[in-house]
Amino acid sequence: MVQAKSELLDKNFGEAAKQLGEAAETLETVVKGAKQDESILALRALTATIQEVRLELSMGRPVSMKKLDEIQLEVDRQLNK
Repeated sequence: MVQAKSELLDKNFGEAAKQLGEAAETLETVVKGAKQDESILALRALTATIQEVRLELSMGRPVSMKKLDEIQLEVDRQLNK
């Protein structure tokens, strides 16, 4: 997420989308095969949000830094549980 934010600041939208894709893949790996509970469902929702933002970037739509900050905070919150 941090790298994606950095790329977005540098206006490297393609690279930012790539970094978001990698973040989503990492979260998918974490939840794959895990027992279904609240935290896993929250991580799946977070993965979907990251994929949506990645898609917006790859289509050339602007994404606010605030949105990425919110996602990063949620990632940190979920991983620190």
